[in-house]
This record gives sequence, structure tokens and C-alpha cells, in this order.
Amino acid sequence: QPVASQPVGSGDQVVCDMPECPPGTACVQVCPPEEPGAPPRPLDLPSRDEAEERAMIVLSAAGVDVAVASVRVDDLTTAWLVSADPEVGGLATVGAAPTVRIGAGQTIEHAGGWLAVPERGNRYELIGSSEALRRLVDGQPRPLSGGREPAVRCLDCPEPQPVVVTVTGVRLGLELVPAYDVEHTWLVPAYLFETTGGGPGPTW
Repeated sequence: QPVASQPVGSGDQVVCDMPECPPGTACVQVCPPEEPGAPPRPLDLPSRDEAEERAMIVLSAAGVDVAVASVRVDDLTTAWLVSADPEVGGLATVGAAPTVRIGAGQTIEHAGGWLAVPERGNRYELIGSSEALRRLVDGQPRPLSGGREPAVRCLDCPEPQPVVVTVTGVRLGLELVPAYDVEHTWLVPAYLFETTGGGPGPTW
């Protein structure tokens, strides 16, 4: 008697072609495994707001001043990742955000980040924001040119179109920079450029 099988982990009957079965024999229909793809969203996954509220409780208990932190919530399909970039000395920070991952049933799947109180270092002169922007532009990757022949597979490739990024604002902040030769991690002054029109993100 033909029997249809289903892939491991599937809750639905899978329809696939039944192989030819010689008379008087019993055959089993073996379906191919499901194609890999995005994991299913848990039914009891909290809403975005519920996950953020739960994460704020955890971060507040750990000593993070969430009232002035810049909070971001990312959808990971099976969980929510809540990040809170703190302020230090009244300045926004980049790279120093503690995170909390909230999963199904509002479970705290993971939490971690920087919680130490930083110590003020030495003072030094900063370049202006215009010079910082010039260095930022000059430091962007550019396609190789001059004296190099294109690969054969790219002879007919279209020329890459330029990406225009518009700077809409700038502010002074602090960026987390590890120091590998000493037992310190630094929060160094950095100009944060708010942008539109492409690039790695809304802030450079």
C-alpha cells in the first residue's frame, strides 16, 4: 500500500510524485526534504513594543540610563534584538550599546554589552567637521583604475553607477575603539554625520 512520508520537522503533508510500484509489493513514497529558508516566526513571539519594554527593564536593572539612550529594535524573525546606545558626558556613543535578545514567550535569550563607567582621559584639539567630512569622503573605497585590464567575464559589465549620499546634519559623539596593546577600550571623539541617499547606514 503506498504511504506518503513527510520531511522531518514538517507539520504539513507533502505532496510529491509516487514512484512506480511493482504489483504485489508495498512501496513507501519518500519526499525530498524541504528547501532551507527563513525559520518560521514563533506564534508566541511578543510584539515589537512588548520586546522593547521587556528589554528596557533588563537594561535599567543593569544600570543603563535608558531615558537618554538611543534605542533600536531589530527584527530577527525568531526574536527581537534591542540595542541601547548610551550617552556619556552628554554625547551620543557608537559601538558601546548593550543588547538584549527577546525570544518567544518574552524569554531573554541573550544579553550583553559594556556596563563599566568610563574614566575621562586627556584633552586634545579636534579637527573641524568640514575637515572630518573631507577625510570621510577621501577614505571611501574606490574602484581600481589605471594600468589594469578588466577580467574577461567583466568585459560587457555595465559601468557602476555612482551613489550620491547627502549629509543632512553633524554632531560630535564618541566611538568605541579597542586598544589591543593595553588593557583598555577607548571612547574617542567622532563626528557623526546624518545622511540620506545610500551608503552603510543613516549615520557615518
